[in-house]
Amino acid sequence: MSLAIAYTPELADPILANVAGGAVVVAFPGEEKSLVLNPGNNFNIDQELWKRAQELPNIREMLEQRLVEEIDLSTETVSETPAAAVVSIAKTEQRAALRLIHHSRDVEQLSAWHDGDERMAIRNACKRRIAEIEGGDG
Repeated sequence: MSLAIAYTPELADPILANVAGGAVVVAFPGEEKSLVLNPGNNFNIDQELWKRAQELPNIREMLEQRLVEEIDLSTETVSETPAAAVVSIAKTEQRAALRLIHHSRDVEQLSAWHDGDERMAIRNACKRRIAEIEGGDG
């Protein structure tokens, strides 16, 4: 069985989040299998690999900082307000804004959020989410 993991590197460093795509590759010594977490939502993550990855110090630290979180796919939204109902996220707390971005599938809305917010982390997340959707990964 697989699960979904949200990786939000913008919370740690908005500039470094865009370096080399911002992906985290978790390699397991002596094995060919690895776990790749791209910024945004990662679907179909192998549960066994994820369980093993959580034992690694760098992943534990990312979990503590909430840079990496499991997504509950049984709920449709991560907040009481559906993303489609939010006109502006400029005054929304950064973590909540990033979660709305990562769960939005509306390119026009994401573009409006991007244009209406000055925070680099928010702007980068909007651009990345738009690219995911337009590339068929969202």
